[in-house]
Amino acid sequence: MPQIGDAHPYIADLFLTRHSPSTVEDKTVEIRLRYERRDEQDNPEYARIDIGTSTNQDETNIDAATGDAMKVFKQGSSAPRTDEEEQGGVVPINVPRSNIIYRRREEGSPGQKSKEFAGKVNSGIWSLDTTAVIGNWLCTGINGVSVDGGKTYDVVYTFEFDENQWIARVFWIDPDTGKPNPDSTEGDGWEDFQVYETKDFNELGL
Repeated sequence: MPQIGDAHPYIADLFLTRHSPSTVEDKTVEIRLRYERRDEQDNPEYARIDIGTSTNQDETNIDAATGDAMKVFKQGSSAPRTDEEEQGGVVPINVPRSNIIYRRREEGSPGQKSKEFAGKVNSGIWSLDTTAVIGNWLCTGINGVSVDGGKTYDVVYTFEFDENQWIARVFWIDPDTGKPNPDSTEGDGWEDFQVYETKDFNELGL
């Protein structure tokens, strides 16, 4: 017996919507199956995936041309310069961020998984990015809308990519200049911190 929602075995775009049993004789029951056409997004196996890249504003103290920390010098000074004649700099920058928006219809509420996954980063490779390393993708939201009293939900998953794995780099700021020391290094002027917990995104079954 096919289940409600199953596709017609021979005719494309038809899906089973109703079983109608009726008694013909004492030991005979006739079952009529009603198939209807429906929009593709009503198929539980249908998913729409949007992928793209936009820019978000951030800050940097690195010169992209050289890879070195930014340094500016006091006007009129000459080498060798003193610490008082040298300053580091921090400037705003538009950083590219790739995004994935995944939509599908699901049975039951996505409420629990939204609590478990939103605000977490991937623990490794996953179905939507088989080249990802730990921490590349941040789940920024899982939201669902039901129009049938909670039987099914149109669920939207959103993810954002960071090649630096969402690491927070914290600099020591010179109280006299209000800038980081341009010669600072990891462990001696700045530290990296992991600020998001990890989660196996494969558990979402996307």
